[in-house]
Amino acid sequence: MKKLILSILIISLLTNIVIAQQGWYILSQYQSSGGSTTDMKFTNNESGYTTFQAGNGHYNYGGISKTTNGGINWVSLEQGVPKYGIFFLNSSTGWMTGGYWDDAGKRSREVFRTTNGGINFTRLYIDSGQSSFSKIFFTDINNGWLITFSELLKTTNSGLNWTTSLARQLYSVFFINPDFGWCAGSDGEVCRTTNGGLNWSIQSLGSNTFREIFFINGNTGWVCGGSVLVYKSTNGGITWFPHNTGQYIVNTLEFSDQNTGWASGDSGKIVYTSDGGLNWIPQNSGVNHNLSLLCFPNANTGYVRGSKIISIYPFTIEEVFLKTTTGGLTFAQKTVNEVPREFSLSQNYPNPFNPLTKIRFDVPLDSRLRGNDNVTLKIYDVLGREITTLVNEQLQPGTYETEWDASNYPSGVYFYKLVVSGAEPLITNDYTETRKMVLIK
Repeated sequence: MKKLILSILIISLLTNIVIAQQGWYILSQYQSSGGSTTDMKFTNNESGYTTFQAGNGHYNYGGISKTTNGGINWVSLEQGVPKYGIFFLNSSTGWMTGGYWDDAGKRSREVFRTTNGGINFTRLYIDSGQSSFSKIFFTDINNGWLITFSELLKTTNSGLNWTTSLARQLYSVFFINPDFGWCAGSDGEVCRTTNGGLNWSIQSLGSNTFREIFFINGNTGWVCGGSVLVYKSTNGGITWFPHNTGQYIVNTLEFSDQNTGWASGDSGKIVYTSDGGLNWIPQNSGVNHNLSLLCFPNANTGYVRGSKIISIYPFTIEEVFLKTTTGGLTFAQKTVNEVPREFSLSQNYPNPFNPLTKIRFDVPLDSRLRGNDNVTLKIYDVLGREITTLVNEQLQPGTYETEWDASNYPSGVYFYKLVVSGAEPLITNDYTETRKMVLIK
């Protein structure tokens, strides 16, 4: 009889627990004095590539790295001249751009290709042009497009030869087939072709510099950069309409379908839309870096890279690499209507831990509130510096549990703090509690 009662109590407790899944978390964070990541592409959830450039004042070194386990580990594939852009048509075939420059005025502009997933890269093209190669895009094995900062180049033989298609200062290009495509750049310009770049229609949407253009099909696309606005077209880029993303500038975006998309930009900003870009909801990145590279291989798994300046003398930047497996959302799903009687923050378990630990907390239905509380759960180091945010959203009353993965953090004492604020505008910090935990590696 005692075993039966205990089983009933355990089942009752478990059915009232809601698992809060973490949105964005840090995979790596490091400082550099002479280089930076220039591009990032993932061909599926686990396999991805990054290019980088390095040098002292002038860029004369770089390479490309690959991960096959979702960004946890990276292997250098090729080193040599700086690398600036990367594009993969499928898991095997991809291209990247590169080139060096120095005080003597020497320049190179180079295009490389792999047909075996990056095991080997072959240089297909080299010249000594003054405007360096940047982003690259292919629609099939033969037809591709390459941006410099003064023109758009085209190839019809897989990158062996390139010809000028458009003379403009550009930063992004996107094609849905060899004939139909767009590019965007300075002075708010968006360029459109329907005949493979033989002719272009050009329109200006303002004075900002567009950094990213993305189309999900031949009709629906978005462009952003240099402002808080994302412009959307539903007629193939003939007309565009602005939509505000919030208070920070966004410079890159990507969509998984016509409704679901993300944009990132200055000061650690990541915003999310579920209605095709008409409305944008902030997501908590947990960092304040300028996030310039974003890639979503599907609607749940996404990666973001960014950097910020740490010091000028000596010049030092800090790069950060973030990941999500929930589309950037911290969400919860209730299973029963029972609710706790009072606020509480439980001791994490296990404690000490390595490297995973769970944290449980209760949000009751308080008479002062409307039953839709804003809840934040943050991690701090022993010096009081904020490490990451596990939860930051409005939650209905219930029992919640979330997990912290401390794989990228050193052993030591950490603190986690729960703050619950009521839905009423005049009610703030209704409940605050902090607890200590110990990471031992």
